[in-house]
Order: sequence, then C-alpha cells, then structure tokens
Amino acid sequence: MELGRDLTVRVEQVVWQHPQAVTRVSAGDQLSIYTFPGFVEVDGQRSPAAPEGAIRMNVGEEYVVAMADDVTDGAQVLILLNTFSWESGSMKFPNSAPVPEEQVAADLERLSTEEAGSGPRVGESLIQRVERVGQRE
Repeated sequence: MELGRDLTVRVEQVVWQHPQAVTRVSAGDQLSIYTFPGFVEVDGQRSPAAPEGAIRMNVGEEYVVAMADDVTDGAQVLILLNTFSWESGSMKFPNSAPVPEEQVAADLERLSTEEAGSGPRVGESLIQRVERVGQRE
C-alpha cells in the first residue's frame, strides 16, 4: 500500500517566481508540501518511497522545487511540480550537466516575458491555466 507524506520545508532562497504569481514566496517562509507516494507499506513494514524517476526530499539536504499556483477545494495554493538536486549553486538535472542558478533564473525570466499573459490568475486551477495558455514543450 502506498501512503502520502506531508513535509514542512523552509525557503532559503527564491531563485525565480513568475511576475504574475498569485501565491508569492519569500526567503524564510515555511511551506507544507504533500508528496505521493511518500512511503510504501508491505506486511506492516513502512519504507520510504518516491514516484518513479523523482527525487525524495530528505532532512538536511537542499533542493530546488518547481511549484505552481493552483486552486484546490476552493483555496488558492502552491503545488509541487518537480524537485531537483541543488549542489554548489547549481541545479542538477537527471542525465545532464549541472545548470548554474543565474542561468536558470535568466531562462525562466526570458520565458515569462516571451509569454505575456501566461501567468496564473486568482481562482484559476493549474489545469485551467494550461488550457488557457496551452502546453509548452
């Protein structure tokens, strides 16, 4: 049986956030993140788990998390999209070279200005936003 996992994380640094973000995040904020699966239980034994190909966050380690505005049960929230390893000021992607923080922020800023109107809107779910803006590769 798979079980979810609730995490409380502290934001050390904001690498980038969309200029139109509804739910803003600042250094020092604490966020609650739900992951599934967080654990697998077999014959009464619980073991740590993560979705296939995903990184499982561990206490004491640093990560970059990609989050997006969403609406769940009528509440505006941030949801976890992906987790990346963070080491020596660079994001580490599976099967590729590390990408320096400055390059990540610049690329995201460029994309947000190229896609005017692509930002989240109050009360709009992530699915509604994807339908409005269209999927990007």
